[in-house]
Amino acid sequence: MKDIASALHVSIVTVSKALAGKEGVSEKLRREIVQEAERLGYRKNVAAADMRLGTSQNIGILTREHRKAEHEVNQTLLRGLIKNLSELNYYSIEEIVSKEMERTDELPKLASANKVEGIILAGFFKPSYVQKLQKTGIPILAVDFFSATGDDDSIICDNVYGSYLLTRHLVSLSHDKIIFVGNPLYDDNTMDRYLGYLKALKEQGLEEHPPLSDMDELGEEKDLSLVEDATAYVCSSSKTAYTLEKKIHAAGLSVPEDISVVCFDDDSYSQMASPSITAFHVNYGEMAYLASLTIVEKVAKKNHVGRKTISGKLVLRDSSGRPNNHIQAKITQLG
Repeated sequence: MKDIASALHVSIVTVSKALAGKEGVSEKLRREIVQEAERLGYRKNVAAADMRLGTSQNIGILTREHRKAEHEVNQTLLRGLIKNLSELNYYSIEEIVSKEMERTDELPKLASANKVEGIILAGFFKPSYVQKLQKTGIPILAVDFFSATGDDDSIICDNVYGSYLLTRHLVSLSHDKIIFVGNPLYDDNTMDRYLGYLKALKEQGLEEHPPLSDMDELGEEKDLSLVEDATAYVCSSSKTAYTLEKKIHAAGLSVPEDISVVCFDDDSYSQMASPSITAFHVNYGEMAYLASLTIVEKVAKKNHVGRKTISGKLVLRDSSGRPNNHIQAKITQLG
């Protein structure tokens, strides 16, 4: 601004008013100042202006050390969040929370250094860590999960409905021994998917079975084994379904001729499997868009927005079919 003022023989205050659109400068002089600013390549220092106004326009995005099964969904969310926040004139600062940080409830630097106006939690975090973040007073939005803190704001997919549709699809194909694959104690998403599975079975008067766990409570993957007499599986993730399909093929069985497999999340795992897997498709781009609008609203109004849900649709592929009664003896032997 000093260079502009010197070139036009006016004060720096006049230049500042002209560039800020304030009164006290004639339109002729304002045009001259703007033209000179463009000629010199002047750019407004947005960060400095925000600091004077007491804002940073920064939104923190926290991710944790995810297991591989969550990686692709997480990246889709991140890309969408960064893009949409930028279009809303906010800057994204991403930080990864290590297992050790979460275990000891150590705050991320973007929160402890007060670098952001709001925080998006992208994916599951344990309740005690969410509570520690809430105590900072920074507006927080959980995306693709909700915590049991009682006052959290979140954007989630309809886990119960999705798993319900998958299980009903298998029931409609005459399967009567359907196994849920996932650990309901790992997070609330998996628990809700298990509840959707149970709802579909109970509606039809079918027997429920203990879930086949694909991981422990820390998210470490476990080896899968086929369940005796089961002819269909509802998997809590596409990565688990992909692994289960390989296990079925290794046992000398076919999908879906001998065993049907369906899954939650429609990503590369469900599509590159052979055969490709019937899945509940969630639009994570829409989730990222709604999350971006919501966190900006929370920052501006400091309000409680509650829980918002993104639905999805059933995508039928080649992994689900009618049960083969002649294969039961073979499955029993392999159990």
